[in-house]
Amino acid sequence: MKIIFSRKGFDSSYGKMPSPILPDGTIMSFPIPSDGTGARRLASIRLNPKYDHIKIAEDLSNGRITGDTTVHMDPDLSADTLPRIDSWRPTFGQVSSAQGHLKKMGVGTGDLFLFFGWFRQVGQHAGKWIFVPDAPNLHVLFGWMQIGEIIEAGSSPESLIGRDYPWLKDHPHAHTGYPASNTIYAASRGLYHGKRLMLTGTIGAGLFGKFHRNLQLTTPSKPGARYNRSHWTLPESFFKNGRSKLSYHLDVIPRISFGEASFEVVARGQEFIYPCDENDSDVIDWAMSLITRYSTK
Repeated sequence: MKIIFSRKGFDSSYGKMPSPILPDGTIMSFPIPSDGTGARRLASIRLNPKYDHIKIAEDLSNGRITGDTTVHMDPDLSADTLPRIDSWRPTFGQVSSAQGHLKKMGVGTGDLFLFFGWFRQVGQHAGKWIFVPDAPNLHVLFGWMQIGEIIEAGSSPESLIGRDYPWLKDHPHAHTGYPASNTIYAASRGLYHGKRLMLTGTIGAGLFGKFHRNLQLTTPSKPGARYNRSHWTLPESFFKNGRSKLSYHLDVIPRISFGEASFEVVARGQEFIYPCDENDSDVIDWAMSLITRYSTK
């Protein structure tokens, strides 16, 4: 199994602000603004039935993001986001150099995406949503998907999608306008650790609905230091013998303390891939534990 840390949602280029961690701990990942192929109005999707995500986006962006803002709804992990047909499955699309990296690293069925993004705590003041003063900027895991099928959609996928994958019609990568590298990853039918089914009665994807410290990748570089969201801590097991197998981070030398490894994550790249081998059962157990404990699906 390979574990892929996949950077998605609002960032400093797309959206230009963090996604919110709400007062009850709900984490709400905003899909990136886009006027490209397959984009849809933010008002046409539902991110959480408890909250008005349009007002939250408008308030936090000072009106820059509205219900009429078109977005790239990808990854698409929840059946509740849009009306679905019965055969719908969670999906994620990728193209160009990021897809080339996934292909070069041999990402395939059974491998596991852990989606992370830029988040910050929010609250309300005088009826308006605001970022909590001095709340840190964090990289937080917000969703996951185990790959069940890889669909090489290409630059003109409509006939393929309409014939074989009708449930994909609402996905942005199911439309013309992408390069030939356009690839869609569809979720497995369950969450599997080898041949062992880890979650019953579910498809192989979901959201981490509420914030938990164990989903937070960002940590201070030292006690008392300010948070830099690109400073991560992972279990020491990701750096056996002090060496890194995480793609784009092969030269990283982490700081090891009390079973945890701290390091700076690179700014480039959307997909950071850890290829597990027979000695990495503890890494896989860590990922599976996060999903079985914190996933809403």
